[in-house]
Amino acid sequence: MFRFQLKFSWCWFWMLAAAGLCTVEVCATSYRGHSLLQREKKPVTEVKGSAGSDECDSIAIGTLSASESSSTVLVLGNPNPVTDGEWEVTLRTIPVSQGDRTRSPALVHHVVQRVSTPMPEALLPTAKPTTTSTKAPQAERVYFLPATIQPTPGSTAHVAVPCSLATVNARTLIYIDQRIRRDEALMGLVAAIDSASTSTMIETVERLVGTVADLDHDGHLTIVITSEVGRLGQQNNPVYGITRPSDFIRGVDRPHGNNSDVIFLSSSLPVSKQLHAVLCHEWCHAAVFSRRFENSGNAVEDRYDEDWLNEAIAHVVEVASSGSDSNVANRIQKYCARPGNSPLVIRDYCLPEYWRNDGVRGAGYLFLDWYLKRSDDNGLQHLLGTRSLDVASLEAIERQSFDELFRSWTIGMGEQLAGEIRECEMNGAKSPRMTHHRWKLVAGQEQTLILRIGGTCADFVRIECSEDGAWQLIATHSTRAPIQATLLPIDVQ
Repeated sequence: MFRFQLKFSWCWFWMLAAAGLCTVEVCATSYRGHSLLQREKKPVTEVKGSAGSDECDSIAIGTLSASESSSTVLVLGNPNPVTDGEWEVTLRTIPVSQGDRTRSPALVHHVVQRVSTPMPEALLPTAKPTTTSTKAPQAERVYFLPATIQPTPGSTAHVAVPCSLATVNARTLIYIDQRIRRDEALMGLVAAIDSASTSTMIETVERLVGTVADLDHDGHLTIVITSEVGRLGQQNNPVYGITRPSDFIRGVDRPHGNNSDVIFLSSSLPVSKQLHAVLCHEWCHAAVFSRRFENSGNAVEDRYDEDWLNEAIAHVVEVASSGSDSNVANRIQKYCARPGNSPLVIRDYCLPEYWRNDGVRGAGYLFLDWYLKRSDDNGLQHLLGTRSLDVASLEAIERQSFDELFRSWTIGMGEQLAGEIRECEMNGAKSPRMTHHRWKLVAGQEQTLILRIGGTCADFVRIECSEDGAWQLIATHSTRAPIQATLLPIDVQ
């Protein structure tokens, strides 16, 4: 077992206060040394648990006092990418007196800097025009979709979708499932998709990620409108669009692949801003799959794109292209409602507990949006140019471990929460969007708070100190993975 001790430094506190930073400074020391990360001139401490031990590990996070900051946000992160790696973390506060607070050793900051490299020309998005076909489009075609996302024994693996051509424009062939009645509402949906598919939104999608490969040599991207898409969702969480990577890999036998550049949209897709967002989302998938698989040949077998990152890219691009967050706003809300149970890294979205999980989608969008805003203008191109869209590629691009990236992101979320709390307290603004625990410390009393935090999840605690009290904050957990803990001041006046 490793023992951790964090002590308050009055010298550092007053130096920072004089500089106008007013931050709570903590220092972690252990037999394994300490690692510090400095971002935006705010020192924060990377506090880790022991590895290779099944025993409970106690970690002293810091000393809290109303005289320093009456309200503080504690960010607890679990960077463990194992899906079922949920922790139980017990937070305990032990009253201390002023005489017990000795000066901590001097801090040695390890500044992590992102290395920006020029964008290789080979990694830029393909900008070739859509192939012009001289043959007339087929009046009728048959496409295949999976019958369910999680097939059960004895179930039909795929369903055939016989469809007829509804309309043609410069970019797309729009087909309708022949089993759907062509009423006024359906034809209104076709007209809306027809208009949106030739708009500047799609130009933005292709500028960001590249053009769609013309796999079937008909000179157009095919859009199929069918009710089969909706059956892949759940009653309270419908699917409005689906684009399969197997359709963009040459040589995949039908029905497992359609050997066609095709996206599927639900016949129940609302004619609203969400239609624009969904269309951009699916078009992004088609462009990404084209870019990654079109010229891969046998190398496609070596590629493994993790679902969470693939979907995060499509969500970020849909917002940037359509100008609407209508397809992701609810997902952000669901993540903020349960951050400690909404994992970031999910390699397979088809698992029953994660298929159509809004909190997971929200986490992916928020992380990638943060990641791209802190990177250079070629951040997305660097990512799309890697062999696989996964954690290892992010680490290679940033020259940082995933633990460091995850920690920086969760600190950013904690700083945003602290800012929203300040705004709420000072100006009577609405409550912060991030759900968090509120823990009030009573002078002279030892108190306990138990949290459960899933793998690649973070949880947030607002700690409020009563007057004339000081406490040592200790976290106890039983895990082989590192724990990340950061104290951020709120400083409500």
